[in-house]
Amino acid sequence: RDIICHDTGTRGLNGEGIYIVDGQDITIENSEFYRLTDEGINCKGATQGLIVRGNYFHDFLSTSRVASQGLLTRLVAWLTPPNAHAGMNNSEDTAVNCRFPDSTDILVECNVIENMPHTGVRMHKVRNAVTRHNLIINAKLGIDYGKGTTGQIEGNFLYANARPYKL
Repeated sequence: RDIICHDTGTRGLNGEGIYIVDGQDITIENSEFYRLTDEGINCKGATQGLIVRGNYFHDFLSTSRVASQGLLTRLVAWLTPPNAHAGMNNSEDTAVNCRFPDSTDILVECNVIENMPHTGVRMHKVRNAVTRHNLIINAKLGIDYGKGTTGQIEGNFLYANARPYKL
């Protein structure tokens, strides 16, 4: 609760905000994630009972923008406006990412997600995933439910995304 996570991965390393493996009954709320080079919240394995509520995810950096080892290149990438890379294809630059078959009961609600190089919320192979009442602005893909995900999407506001959703 009340986490501020920023500027991860700027040295060419993975830049996840929170990485969860086989977690149970976890709530992440009222937190801010910005200038990350990977997922804001990444859950893998048998994650169950995850609630992501009332967070602000914004201005993530594409990993391709920080891959170079040169300091000047990294500085220029960090200073470049986030929407300058919104069309790049990097599937890891995502606010909330859950994509493993043993994950169940994932709730993503009442978050503000803006300026994502790739996806706002991604659920693949998740059982009972719920994504509701989120504001997703300026992402390459707003919501991605695919590859065996069950659950519901309701009451989200998707604005200025290259593609609002993929089911």
